[in-house]
Amino acid sequence: MTGIQTQYSTGASRQAIEQALVAAGKDLGHLRPADLALLEDFHTMGRIATTQLADLVEITPGDEVLDAGSGIGGTARYVAGRSRCHVVAVDLTEEYCQTARWLNQLAGLDDRIFVRQADVTDLPFEDATFTLMFSQHVQMNVADKPLLYVEARRVLAAGGRLYLGKDALLDEGMFKAMYPQFEEWIAIKQKYDPGNKFSSNLSRRLGLHT
Repeated sequence: MTGIQTQYSTGASRQAIEQALVAAGKDLGHLRPADLALLEDFHTMGRIATTQLADLVEITPGDEVLDAGSGIGGTARYVAGRSRCHVVAVDLTEEYCQTARWLNQLAGLDDRIFVRQADVTDLPFEDATFTLMFSQHVQMNVADKPLLYVEARRVLAAGGRLYLGKDALLDEGMFKAMYPQFEEWIAIKQKYDPGNKFSSNLSRRLGLHT
């Protein structure tokens, strides 16, 4: 297991999510994709940032989408549910992949999303497979960043789009100015994650702890 896999393999992600859903009164046997919105996006600003991504890249039902560094699959589920496209989600951490498959099934989206454990610098796909590749807050964990971009170019078809999201240079004040819904998001996070189980050095730097 690599250092990154060890860092993100806690053994608690599925358990914590299941407990939060039950505490919120959700029926795991009749779950809607929207029921997961407040819990499934680990990246900065969560669903707000994911919505901005979907608006920006104008995803269509005909797109073949790769989510590179998908975590537990929140962005993949949002994109597949909203745009009715096919999404392949890859992550280096098998625990996250297992949790993503479980949530995809609960949300009724497992027919549109294929999850695979893989390294974003060594993608197990043929050339020109996808029309869109996105990666949210993943690059900081990739030692060989040029190889990530080489792989993106290889698996994207001619005219394909690449979206990379990262708040690496922001401080807390700049971040709050960029996101008018910051206080709303913090209130939601405090409700569903009062113990800050879902945290990182980046979230602490940007003032996302409650």
